[in-house]
Amino acid sequence: MTISRGILSTLMAIAFLCYCGYLINQLVTDRRLLLSISEQIPTTGYPAPDVETCSQKSPFTIVKCTLISMNWTSTDIPGCTPYIIEGSQDDPNTHCKVFSAKNHPLQFRINGSDETSIQRVDLYWKIDNVTSFEEATLAIPTLAIQFYATSFSPWRQSDIVKIPQQQSAMDTAKQGKFRATTLQNHTTNIYFTPNKYRAIPPSDGNSLFGLVSNTGNYVDIESIATVQHNWPLHASAALNSGEYHGFFTFQLATPTMDVKQEQRQHTILSALALAGGAYGILVTLFIAIYGTPRISAFGFIHHVDNWCGRCKLKWTSGTPTKENAPIHNTHSFKHDGGDQNSTHSSLDHLTEHAGTVRSPLEENHPGGKRYSVSGLQPVVSNASLEDRIDYLEGILREYFVNVDYLDGLRHRRMVVKDTPPPLDQASPSPQQQQHNTVDYDYSIALRNI
Repeated sequence: MTISRGILSTLMAIAFLCYCGYLINQLVTDRRLLLSISEQIPTTGYPAPDVETCSQKSPFTIVKCTLISMNWTSTDIPGCTPYIIEGSQDDPNTHCKVFSAKNHPLQFRINGSDETSIQRVDLYWKIDNVTSFEEATLAIPTLAIQFYATSFSPWRQSDIVKIPQQQSAMDTAKQGKFRATTLQNHTTNIYFTPNKYRAIPPSDGNSLFGLVSNTGNYVDIESIATVQHNWPLHASAALNSGEYHGFFTFQLATPTMDVKQEQRQHTILSALALAGGAYGILVTLFIAIYGTPRISAFGFIHHVDNWCGRCKLKWTSGTPTKENAPIHNTHSFKHDGGDQNSTHSSLDHLTEHAGTVRSPLEENHPGGKRYSVSGLQPVVSNASLEDRIDYLEGILREYFVNVDYLDGLRHRRMVVKDTPPPLDQASPSPQQQQHNTVDYDYSIALRNI
């Protein structure tokens, strides 16, 4: 029975450790889930995005821009000088300009009115060298348009890529996922929609415990999605004279913002919950097969106190003590054969001799009852009562309650009482011996468990 119990407990321990390793592997190789939610754009409006416009082989000119206010008032700005930033000329074949409201804030709104609120922007453009442009491509002259949110724009800050999710968003923008185009002799209406991606930083510890809140340690990555509509321009004096070759407009498409938020599938708290459930199943299975194990009424603090007490006695007393052997029941069990090397448990001794010892003060009378010598009142002999108490204590010790901590307290008390005084010191008086004895109240110790 003992061997089978040990084998099964070992197999269960191995299975539990393998399952814990599986949970750890899930934590390390966790793949994030995306929670799609929608947020309302603030009533103050959405800040005007940075609009990057680029051409190939030939530079171009922004002839003018027109700001359409919320009450449909138009404001023409020749050259759109306050809002146009010249791009870098790292590539001689690419020429770029950026419409940016960095120094002159503008807010796009769907409804309402404000001094800085607008509902649309019109930009008129002209290719400086149409012939050079037509030599580089078979298509008519066009401009590529890319929108950047103000919080995630390479035109506002040079180092915006700090985590892998930001690098992925920047690569997506460069590949032209939401790129728009405007054509020569055409008008292009562009409707943009802000998107937000809330990414969990790779080194964020709160997410491992599942403690990331809606506004916790997320890194917000904003992008702009666009939808465009193209119509040909009718013949006009400005178009025929070459004052401009085309124009495009852009405006906010919706009062809401699409948000995708990362969530971990596996966290430390969920792993602990799963490990606890697996442990509970294994313990239940073990109990169903072998019964309930002993109750351990004393925890880590009690054991630490016991170890500290032993170390203190070891260094303070000059006599060696048996510290490694736990002190179990101090009662001596009677055995007729006197075999001290018997491998039977204390319960075997008790069951063999329980009820065999009678007090000499007892007499047997007819009916099988025992009476005291001094009277006819039935009594229970001291030996029989002691055997019964030993039997009950043995059962409790071996099958129900682990009392090693109380044995340690009892052992410390016995060692302190039996420690002889130094040779150069006079023997203490009985009152001093009683004062120096460390007496532990076991009932108080049990109540403090």
